[in-house]
Amino acid sequence: MDTPYKTTTNTYLHTSVPWQQNILNDFLKKTGIHKDASCIDTGTGIGNNLSTLLKYCDQVAAVDVSESALKILQERYSKNLDQITIKKMDARYLDYPSASFDLVVCTEMLEHCLKPQDVLDECIRILRPGGCLVLSGPNYFNPAGIVKIIRENIYPRKTWDAWGNHDAGIENFLTSFKIKKWAAKLRLDIINDRGGDLIRSWLPFFRQYYKIIDCYPCLTIGRRWPLKMLMMNYFVLARKRIN
Repeated sequence: MDTPYKTTTNTYLHTSVPWQQNILNDFLKKTGIHKDASCIDTGTGIGNNLSTLLKYCDQVAAVDVSESALKILQERYSKNLDQITIKKMDARYLDYPSASFDLVVCTEMLEHCLKPQDVLDECIRILRPGGCLVLSGPNYFNPAGIVKIIRENIYPRKTWDAWGNHDAGIENFLTSFKIKKWAAKLRLDIINDRGGDLIRSWLPFFRQYYKIIDCYPCLTIGRRWPLKMLMMNYFVLARKRIN
């Protein structure tokens, strides 16, 4: 990430909605990862992924460029600090040897980087051959993309995203096709991909019902092409080639 949070992160506004962790949980089941596997959550923020990751890995490295976010993470996981290695680190320059991790998680952070490809290159560098990468980002190949373009032209300094949920910072215009293309360029074998969040992309007036709509039927819809390419978030599970 290139732009740290301007203000202390609001835990309740930015905690992952349930379907995001459901997708991560499904992906981790597919990896067949073992409890003593080495795992890193890059751009961990306030640690939204950690509760899910700790179900599969005894130890998790959590890195982020934001001190305020990491402080909240420490408070949230005060009872699990013996299982979490927390480090302030720029994801473009990860201070780990090559091929250090069996699992690298990079979710909902590439959109906040000036050079996302540099971050992805680092993720691949520290991933062991045969290891798995979980990657996700917002997808603006839908009506939300039009809203985002309009908002950024009217309020260029005030919002990151189409709905004005964040103050200051940057948010790149990503699409599901761009994320999948990045994965292909990295010579990864894609195991699975998934779309999530129908509400913000197509039904913004029903956002208050996301627990009903997104947690249940959309988890099925998000598996199906082409619908998975049109939802608000796009997830990829891929494996690093051994040769």
